[in-house]
Amino acid sequence: MLYRHQDTLWNRELSRLSPVSPEDLRYDATLRTDLAAANVLDVVIVEGASLEEVLRGAERAQAALQTLVDTGIIGDVDSPANYLPSLATQEARRGVLPDARTLRDSLKVAAADLGVDLEQLTPFVEDVAAARRAAPVAPDDLRGTSLAAGFNALVLHQSDHWSALLPLHGADGATPDVDVARVAALLAQAKLPNTQILDLKLETDALYAGYLQEAIRLSWCGFVLIVLLLLAALRSLARVARLLAPLGLAVLAVAAGWSWQGSN
Repeated sequence: MLYRHQDTLWNRELSRLSPVSPEDLRYDATLRTDLAAANVLDVVIVEGASLEEVLRGAERAQAALQTLVDTGIIGDVDSPANYLPSLATQEARRGVLPDARTLRDSLKVAAADLGVDLEQLTPFVEDVAAARRAAPVAPDDLRGTSLAAGFNALVLHQSDHWSALLPLHGADGATPDVDVARVAALLAQAKLPNTQILDLKLETDALYAGYLQEAIRLSWCGFVLIVLLLLAALRSLARVARLLAPLGLAVLAVAAGWSWQGSN
């Protein structure tokens, strides 16, 4: 039994250690698909020395990834810059707001044939004027709002190091997987500094596989040491074999039983 299942004897996927049943995992995936949630396993990471630097990098990365969204390679991109744009973007947006006189003249022309009383648009003109004078939005301005949770979930700060996280959506809601190779190739072509894609499943499975290999190696080393200690104590290979045979057969029988149960 162990020989027949030698290729699948060791499970090298960390996710298989989850106590959640496969049915619940599939149901969770269905809910995430219905909610159009991002695939949290594939994340573009932008690193920098300041929040402004990573926000600008996130905006550049999102602009580059938009080509993959337009061609259907990925579904969408989440970004902290959607909640708090960089200062440069805020200044650029504020710079295109017209002054009160220009805005009133434009509204007068636009509403000429609509029968709209321009006095009713005065609050709008005042709001635009206030936006032209207002200071840029800062992270503290998001505190206490619903935007703060989304922004804080996509920004990491450790000492003098900042990271912006851009989770990716799958192209097809039914198959939320992301073509990581295409995304990595695009980021390399765009030559974005301090920007990379992280496949969390690939990385965690690699870490787990390394841990598993180390555990197997140390187990064999421990077994060899036990045999050597028994040889030193009993001074007879036959006696050591008779002592270890029941233990070894018990381990093989239990392993074969679990392997058989898993195959069914």
